[in-house]
Amino acid sequence: MLRVLYLGQKWIGEKCFDLLRSSPSSVTICGAVSNLAETVWWKTNAISRQCRESGIPLLSNEKKDFQALLSLVRETRPNMILSVQHPWVIPPQVLNAAALGSFNLHNAKLPEYRGYNSCNHAILNGDRVYTCTLHHMAADADRGDIALEETFDIAADETARSLYGRAME
Repeated sequence: MLRVLYLGQKWIGEKCFDLLRSSPSSVTICGAVSNLAETVWWKTNAISRQCRESGIPLLSNEKKDFQALLSLVRETRPNMILSVQHPWVIPPQVLNAAALGSFNLHNAKLPEYRGYNSCNHAILNGDRVYTCTLHHMAADADRGDIALEETFDIAADETARSLYGRAME
């Protein structure tokens, strides 16, 4: 049984959360860290709402509380941690708690596009392809070893919003 502690937010984070929840019964989301309020700019708190409805333990990401996160890890005993569009740099004692590893889905090619606003940068730089990267999380943000990459063409009339939408798929 794969027990996943999920750290995520925003549209792509919610889409990945939904995919995990609908995956085979051998995958369980044992806990989550996400935004509780809808007052964020993306105007949704679907992950926290689904956690409350399903009884999945939930920690707010609105204030960095690494002690509460470590307590959640100890309580839920995940064997994998998955982060998607989550804003915290996770401390090593949390990253090392998952036997199968801790992974981050980064919506850009690493190491070239660490950080934020990668869709904008790719278009401004005239890139012809775009890459999404799944990597092992490390103490330094976006610097862990790459586990998987998915690359696709950038259309000539691409906008940052359309590229983000295509990257979600």
